[in-house]
Amino acid sequence: PSMEFEYTQFDHRDKLRDGGSKITGRRLFGTAGASLPMRWRWGFIEPAFKTRHVSYELEDANLAGVDSSPNANSGQISVDSGLYFERDLAVADQDWTQTLEPRLFYRYSEYENQSDHPDFDSSALTFTYQQLFRDTRFTGHDRLDDANQVAVGISSRFINNDAGREILTTSIGQLHYFDEGRVQLPGDPERKSSNSDLAGQIRILPNDNSWVSADILYDARQGVLNQTNLSYHQRSDNGTLLNAGYTFRREGNNLGGLENDVKQGDISLSLPINDQWKLFAKTQYDFEDDRPVENLIGAEYQNCCWLTRIVYQRAVEPDDDNGSNISGIGNTGTQNNSAVLIEFQLKGLGGLGTAVTSVLKDSIFGYLSDE
Repeated sequence: PSMEFEYTQFDHRDKLRDGGSKITGRRLFGTAGASLPMRWRWGFIEPAFKTRHVSYELEDANLAGVDSSPNANSGQISVDSGLYFERDLAVADQDWTQTLEPRLFYRYSEYENQSDHPDFDSSALTFTYQQLFRDTRFTGHDRLDDANQVAVGISSRFINNDAGREILTTSIGQLHYFDEGRVQLPGDPERKSSNSDLAGQIRILPNDNSWVSADILYDARQGVLNQTNLSYHQRSDNGTLLNAGYTFRREGNNLGGLENDVKQGDISLSLPINDQWKLFAKTQYDFEDDRPVENLIGAEYQNCCWLTRIVYQRAVEPDDDNGSNISGIGNTGTQNNSAVLIEFQLKGLGGLGTAVTSVLKDSIFGYLSDE
């Protein structure tokens, strides 16, 4: 059994009561469900059920002409299943094992109209191979997505038995839709095809401390690559973490309805100086628009009893950030926002200012596992 509840208050400096365009208010989100995982050496099957609820108490909704207390409920069932095959290989006088792992994931979620709901903190998840097997297509809790679809995927791993670890993993898969996805966020395009792009992933681990990965989306109907993401990650024995990546997304693809190509690169670093001090930084640059997307620098100090972090961040964000967007209220431009965030923790007792941890988790891949 599983259960989750979240109650959140959303505010904005450009709220309706102050003459602005942003809806504010409170949101209650909750889920309850159960699953029955069954696993064997040759495969697995896991049926699951979940019921989801979201409701709002919106402030000054009459000024925007919308319902002050919209709500929605949606049930969801899914069945995840897979098989494991393997064979022995001999390469350059070394013993290897190759696996073949087909996977099938069916998901059905009930539809309920949510066009009168605000969009406080949600967006469409970036489509990758992993997204084929997730139980929602949105981040945040402002939309309970509808679905009637099956994901078909297959992975193959190459394991060096002498080294005792996986060296190469390749995966490819696709979503097949039985119904249209009608629940959308404002501005998102409607799906017009019965299947998704082909999603592929390659991951190479040349040693224990570094790996290279590539994610691609290929539109077989048009014969073009819609998205490519290349990334390099390295973690040294002393805890130094280095990430570098490049992302390309083609304009007009049916996953994001982009008006222009996206071409962005990023580098992030977490660097321990000694047992007490650690520095971290990130820069992300948009080559298409010739501007920085995010710059971040910060430091951490800890001793036996307490820990503190301070971060300076400057990032490009939507104008309606942390506000709502109902039926076109507000706009979809961007602006540069700067912030100084401070976090303080008494070890074993919790702390204040956990937004710093959230920012570092989102900005520096592998940050949490660096603890």
